[in-house]
Amino acid sequence: GCYGANPGAKLTGNILEDERVFGCVEFGFGYQPSDWGGRGSPAKAHTDGICLNASVWLDGEQIEDEGTYVHPELAELCEALGK
Repeated sequence: GCYGANPGAKLTGNILEDERVFGCVEFGFGYQPSDWGGRGSPAKAHTDGICLNASVWLDGEQIEDEGTYVHPELAELCEALGK
């Protein structure tokens, strides 16, 4: 998965942009070629999904709350980006 952090990305229906929408979380399931890193995955298909307005904790510390980055270091960066 990954975290959307592109302040200019818009929800369009194209996963290549949607997975970058600021404040979203993206998950991929299934096939992953080994040249993407790691061991690869032998599944016959792959799909991605995004969660808008996600809340995320890492090691017991909240990073994101309903799509807004709240960790102090990230919140400072978001403010600089106008988000």
